[in-house]
Amino acid sequence: MKKLKKNVIMFALVSLLMLGSIISISAAWSDQIDVTPPPWGGTIFVDEGIVKETNSAAFSVEGIKEHNTFDPYAMLVNSNEESRSGWVPIRQGQINTTNDNEGVQNYIYYTVVGSNNLEPSRNLVSYSFNPY
Repeated sequence: MKKLKKNVIMFALVSLLMLGSIISISAAWSDQIDVTPPPWGGTIFVDEGIVKETNSAAFSVEGIKEHNTFDPYAMLVNSNEESRSGWVPIRQGQINTTNDNEGVQNYIYYTVVGSNNLEPSRNLVSYSFNPY
């Protein structure tokens, strides 16, 4: 009986730890952001920020919706619009990652979104990002 009780308690603790990990991982992604960057390689600063929770060099962008002929791009920036990563393509239905994130843990980061240099149209781009 003691062994069963010990196993049940251990299972409960492991389950709680796993649930906490899943919640913290999912919390790192921003909400959906909708923006319309200018055509022909134009960029726009998006003031919806999120806290960088780790020292990871990763920066990921999930493309939710984009109607452009050529892929738009996103870059991680600080509040002064200074680059903290390279450009990452925003592709509908995909998560793209770069590993050159220079952001500092516990600071808020934002994105700059740019259209492709060959994109002639202003189209809505929907995405979320994770500065890790």
